[in-house]
Amino acid sequence: MAEPTLIWLAAGSLSAASADDINVRWQDGSGEVYAGTLAEVVRHCGPLGGRLVLSVCDVLVTDVALNRKQARHLQRVLPWLLEDQLIDAPDKLWFASGKPVAGHYPVVACDRADLQRLQQLCAELGLWVRGVSVDVQLLAALAPALVPVDQQWLVIAENHQGLMIPDEDHQAMLSVLGLDSLVEQPLSLAELFQVMAAAVRAGQHLELLQGELRPVEQRGGPQLSASWKRVFVLAAASIALVAVMIVAQTWRYSAAADHHWQQAATLYNQLFPGDRAQALLETQFRNRLNQLGGGGQGGFMALMIPVGESLAGRHNSGLSAKRIQYDERDNALTVDVEASDYDSLEALRGKISEGGLSAEIANYRSQGDTVTARLRVTVGS
Repeated sequence: MAEPTLIWLAAGSLSAASADDINVRWQDGSGEVYAGTLAEVVRHCGPLGGRLVLSVCDVLVTDVALNRKQARHLQRVLPWLLEDQLIDAPDKLWFASGKPVAGHYPVVACDRADLQRLQQLCAELGLWVRGVSVDVQLLAALAPALVPVDQQWLVIAENHQGLMIPDEDHQAMLSVLGLDSLVEQPLSLAELFQVMAAAVRAGQHLELLQGELRPVEQRGGPQLSASWKRVFVLAAASIALVAVMIVAQTWRYSAAADHHWQQAATLYNQLFPGDRAQALLETQFRNRLNQLGGGGQGGFMALMIPVGESLAGRHNSGLSAKRIQYDERDNALTVDVEASDYDSLEALRGKISEGGLSAEIANYRSQGDTVTARLRVTVGS
């Protein structure tokens, strides 16, 4: 995935009043480094936006040593811990801290109003700021080193600290600071951008936009290509078509249900011409069947269903029912059965008994290769 463009601001850019006063450098996808104003770099950033890289001249880069208990209130105590290093009043500054290394927390302090104004300028230009870092921290992999940048020397010390000194004074200042032994590394701007990009990818930098200044993700996000837009339009049209088909099918089924209800009502009137209660046809049919079958739990259907299930599938074994008679007064079912042997009759009786009914074999007689019998089935006691 492509990365946001690194935009390296010149020294003094943080306090600039307008975008035209902010000189920047950036590197495109081919590796070539360009120079211009902040307004000119916007069209090179694209939908991924850019990451601003401040000069160490515009911020204070330091660290503080804290124990675990003190670290719980880091943001609250930072202004007072760094009071002797600050030029402005603590309430005018913005403090950002990073993960500790051996008990030392890296800290960057800068003017809060200037940082917010820089964010506002970028927003007015349409530049999505993905984050803000400091150059000396992104180039910490070179430490200790002395790197020439625009007629100045960037001093990169240990612990992500450093400073920028003018070219004409660098020998004297290095001597005063005890940094005479620093090795000069005349790297090109393209090489410096590569080092900074690697640090961003590895997360080896301190993010200034923390807490209330955390950048808000773009609402629209990266713009969709024309092909993807066509895919989404086609998907939306398909969903709309399916919805229309479902509505039409529902209407069709409803019309068919009304038609069948009218047919059922007509049939009911034909079967029971004296009954005009048709509001609940299914209930009416059940009531009529219960009346015809003797009603209740022990009616005709209660006997016939288990007997029918017991007889089902027994034709292959030579067993078949020849006559079925129901006696409503005794609530008993009489079944004349023909079988190949007596064992088949006994198996049928046992199957019926398993269904909770009482079955008795009566009038048993043998006729050549077959036997006939009459089974009397009643509700089990």
